[in-house]
Order: sequence, then C-alpha cells, then structure tokens
Amino acid sequence: MSCGAPHPTVMNVFCGKSGVHPNHKAFDGMQWHDWPNDNYRPPATQAYESVARRAREAGADQRAAALVRASDPDTSHQAARAMAASDLTTKQAFVWNTLKGFPAGLTHAELVVACQDRLEAGATMADSTIRTRCRELATFGLVFDSGEKRKTASGQRSIVWVAAD
Repeated sequence: MSCGAPHPTVMNVFCGKSGVHPNHKAFDGMQWHDWPNDNYRPPATQAYESVARRAREAGADQRAAALVRASDPDTSHQAARAMAASDLTTKQAFVWNTLKGFPAGLTHAELVVACQDRLEAGATMADSTIRTRCRELATFGLVFDSGEKRKTASGQRSIVWVAAD
C-alpha cells in the first residue's frame, strides 16, 4: 500500500512509496516530484549516524574541545586533537550498542566489563576509552543519566547510564 501523501504545491500528485521513508516521490506522467516527509523519524541507528556526521562536520577542533577540560594538561589536548581527527564513530557505536543491550542501564564499571566481554578475541579497549565514549554519547543525547545510583565494587555510588531509544 502506498503512502498517498499529497504534494504540497502540485495538484493531483500523491506519493507512491510504501513503508517508512524520508522523502516522498511521485510521477505525474511527465516528471518525477520529490518532497520531504515531515513525519519521518529515522530509526535510532540512523539518528546516531546523523549525529556522528554532524559532529564530524563541526570540525576536528570543536570535537577535540569537547573531549578535554580547559584545565587538562597540554598532552591531553594534543591527544584529543589526534582522536578528533580520526573516526571515533566506530568506538562510540560499539559503546552505544553495548549499553542498548542493557535496558536497566549500567554504571561505568559495568559498562567497561560489558564492552570488554563483547570485544573480539585479542582486541582491547581501555577503560578510560569506554568511559570517554559514554561521555561523548551523553553530549550527543544518545546516553543519559537515569537518575539511579548503584554501588560499585569499591562501595562508591555510581551513576547508572541508559541508552536513549
């Protein structure tokens, strides 16, 4: 069954696409017409890719600034610039997909264990890398503080992070 959405300016032209789609498309017998689907909401993975693309487009310096505090040493700023210049989306996606597998959320310590359990044999990811990717995802709005706290192995109360839908 086709969408049937009417073209906003061309009379008697209706979308012929079916299913969920970001743009409507119709042929009036002479030419094709395309127009945006204002009701389209991308699935979470596409939303993530969109956020990651916007972050890349924002420029490496802005991404680097988001990775460090002004009070951090020069070496941290240099490392942030180097990381921002590379493609972080693979690590961010890995951490986000891991967290999505735990609807009740995870503390940073639990997230580190869950991520390391998912890594392929021989692969490693530093604890600080996982925590940093979680913080970046929170900045993008893909991960949030659930408001809940859980005790860690050391007895400290820790934020429970939850992946956004």
